Amino acid sequence: MEIKRHDRYATSRSERRSWARPSMMPLQAVAKLRLENEQLQTALDSRIVIEQAKGILSERFALTVDEAFTLLRDAARKNRITVHALASSVVSSAPATPPPLLEALGRPKMHSELTTVLPSA
Repeated sequence: MEIKRHDRYATSRSERRSWARPSMMPLQAVAKLRLENEQLQTALDSRIVIEQAKGILSERFALTVDEAFTLLRDAARKNRITVHALASSVVSSAPATPPPLLEALGRPKMHSELTTVLPSA
C-alpha cells in the first residue's frame, strides 16, 4: 500500500485511512484538534499547580518531592477531594497549611488554620 505524502507520519493503517475518509471533514478534524488542545492545556495547568504544591510542602515540612506528593494524594483521598483542589488550597493559602494536610501529618490544627476553606472541586 502506497502512503500518500500527507499520511507519511501516520503510525497505523487506521490513522492513514482516517485522513483519506471523505466523512472526516476538515472542520470536524479542526474541532477535534481544538478539543484535544483544550484538554491538554487543562491537564498541564493542573500539573503546574500540583508541582507548585509539592515544592511548597517539600520546603515547609522538609520532605522529598515524592513524599510531598504522597502526602497530597493520601490527604486528598482521605478527605474525598481531588489532588488538584488540595494543591490549589496549598498554593493559595501561602503561610497556612490546609487542615487535610495537617491531619495527614498528624499535627494539631491551629485556630488560624481552621478558617482555611478548601476550594470546591
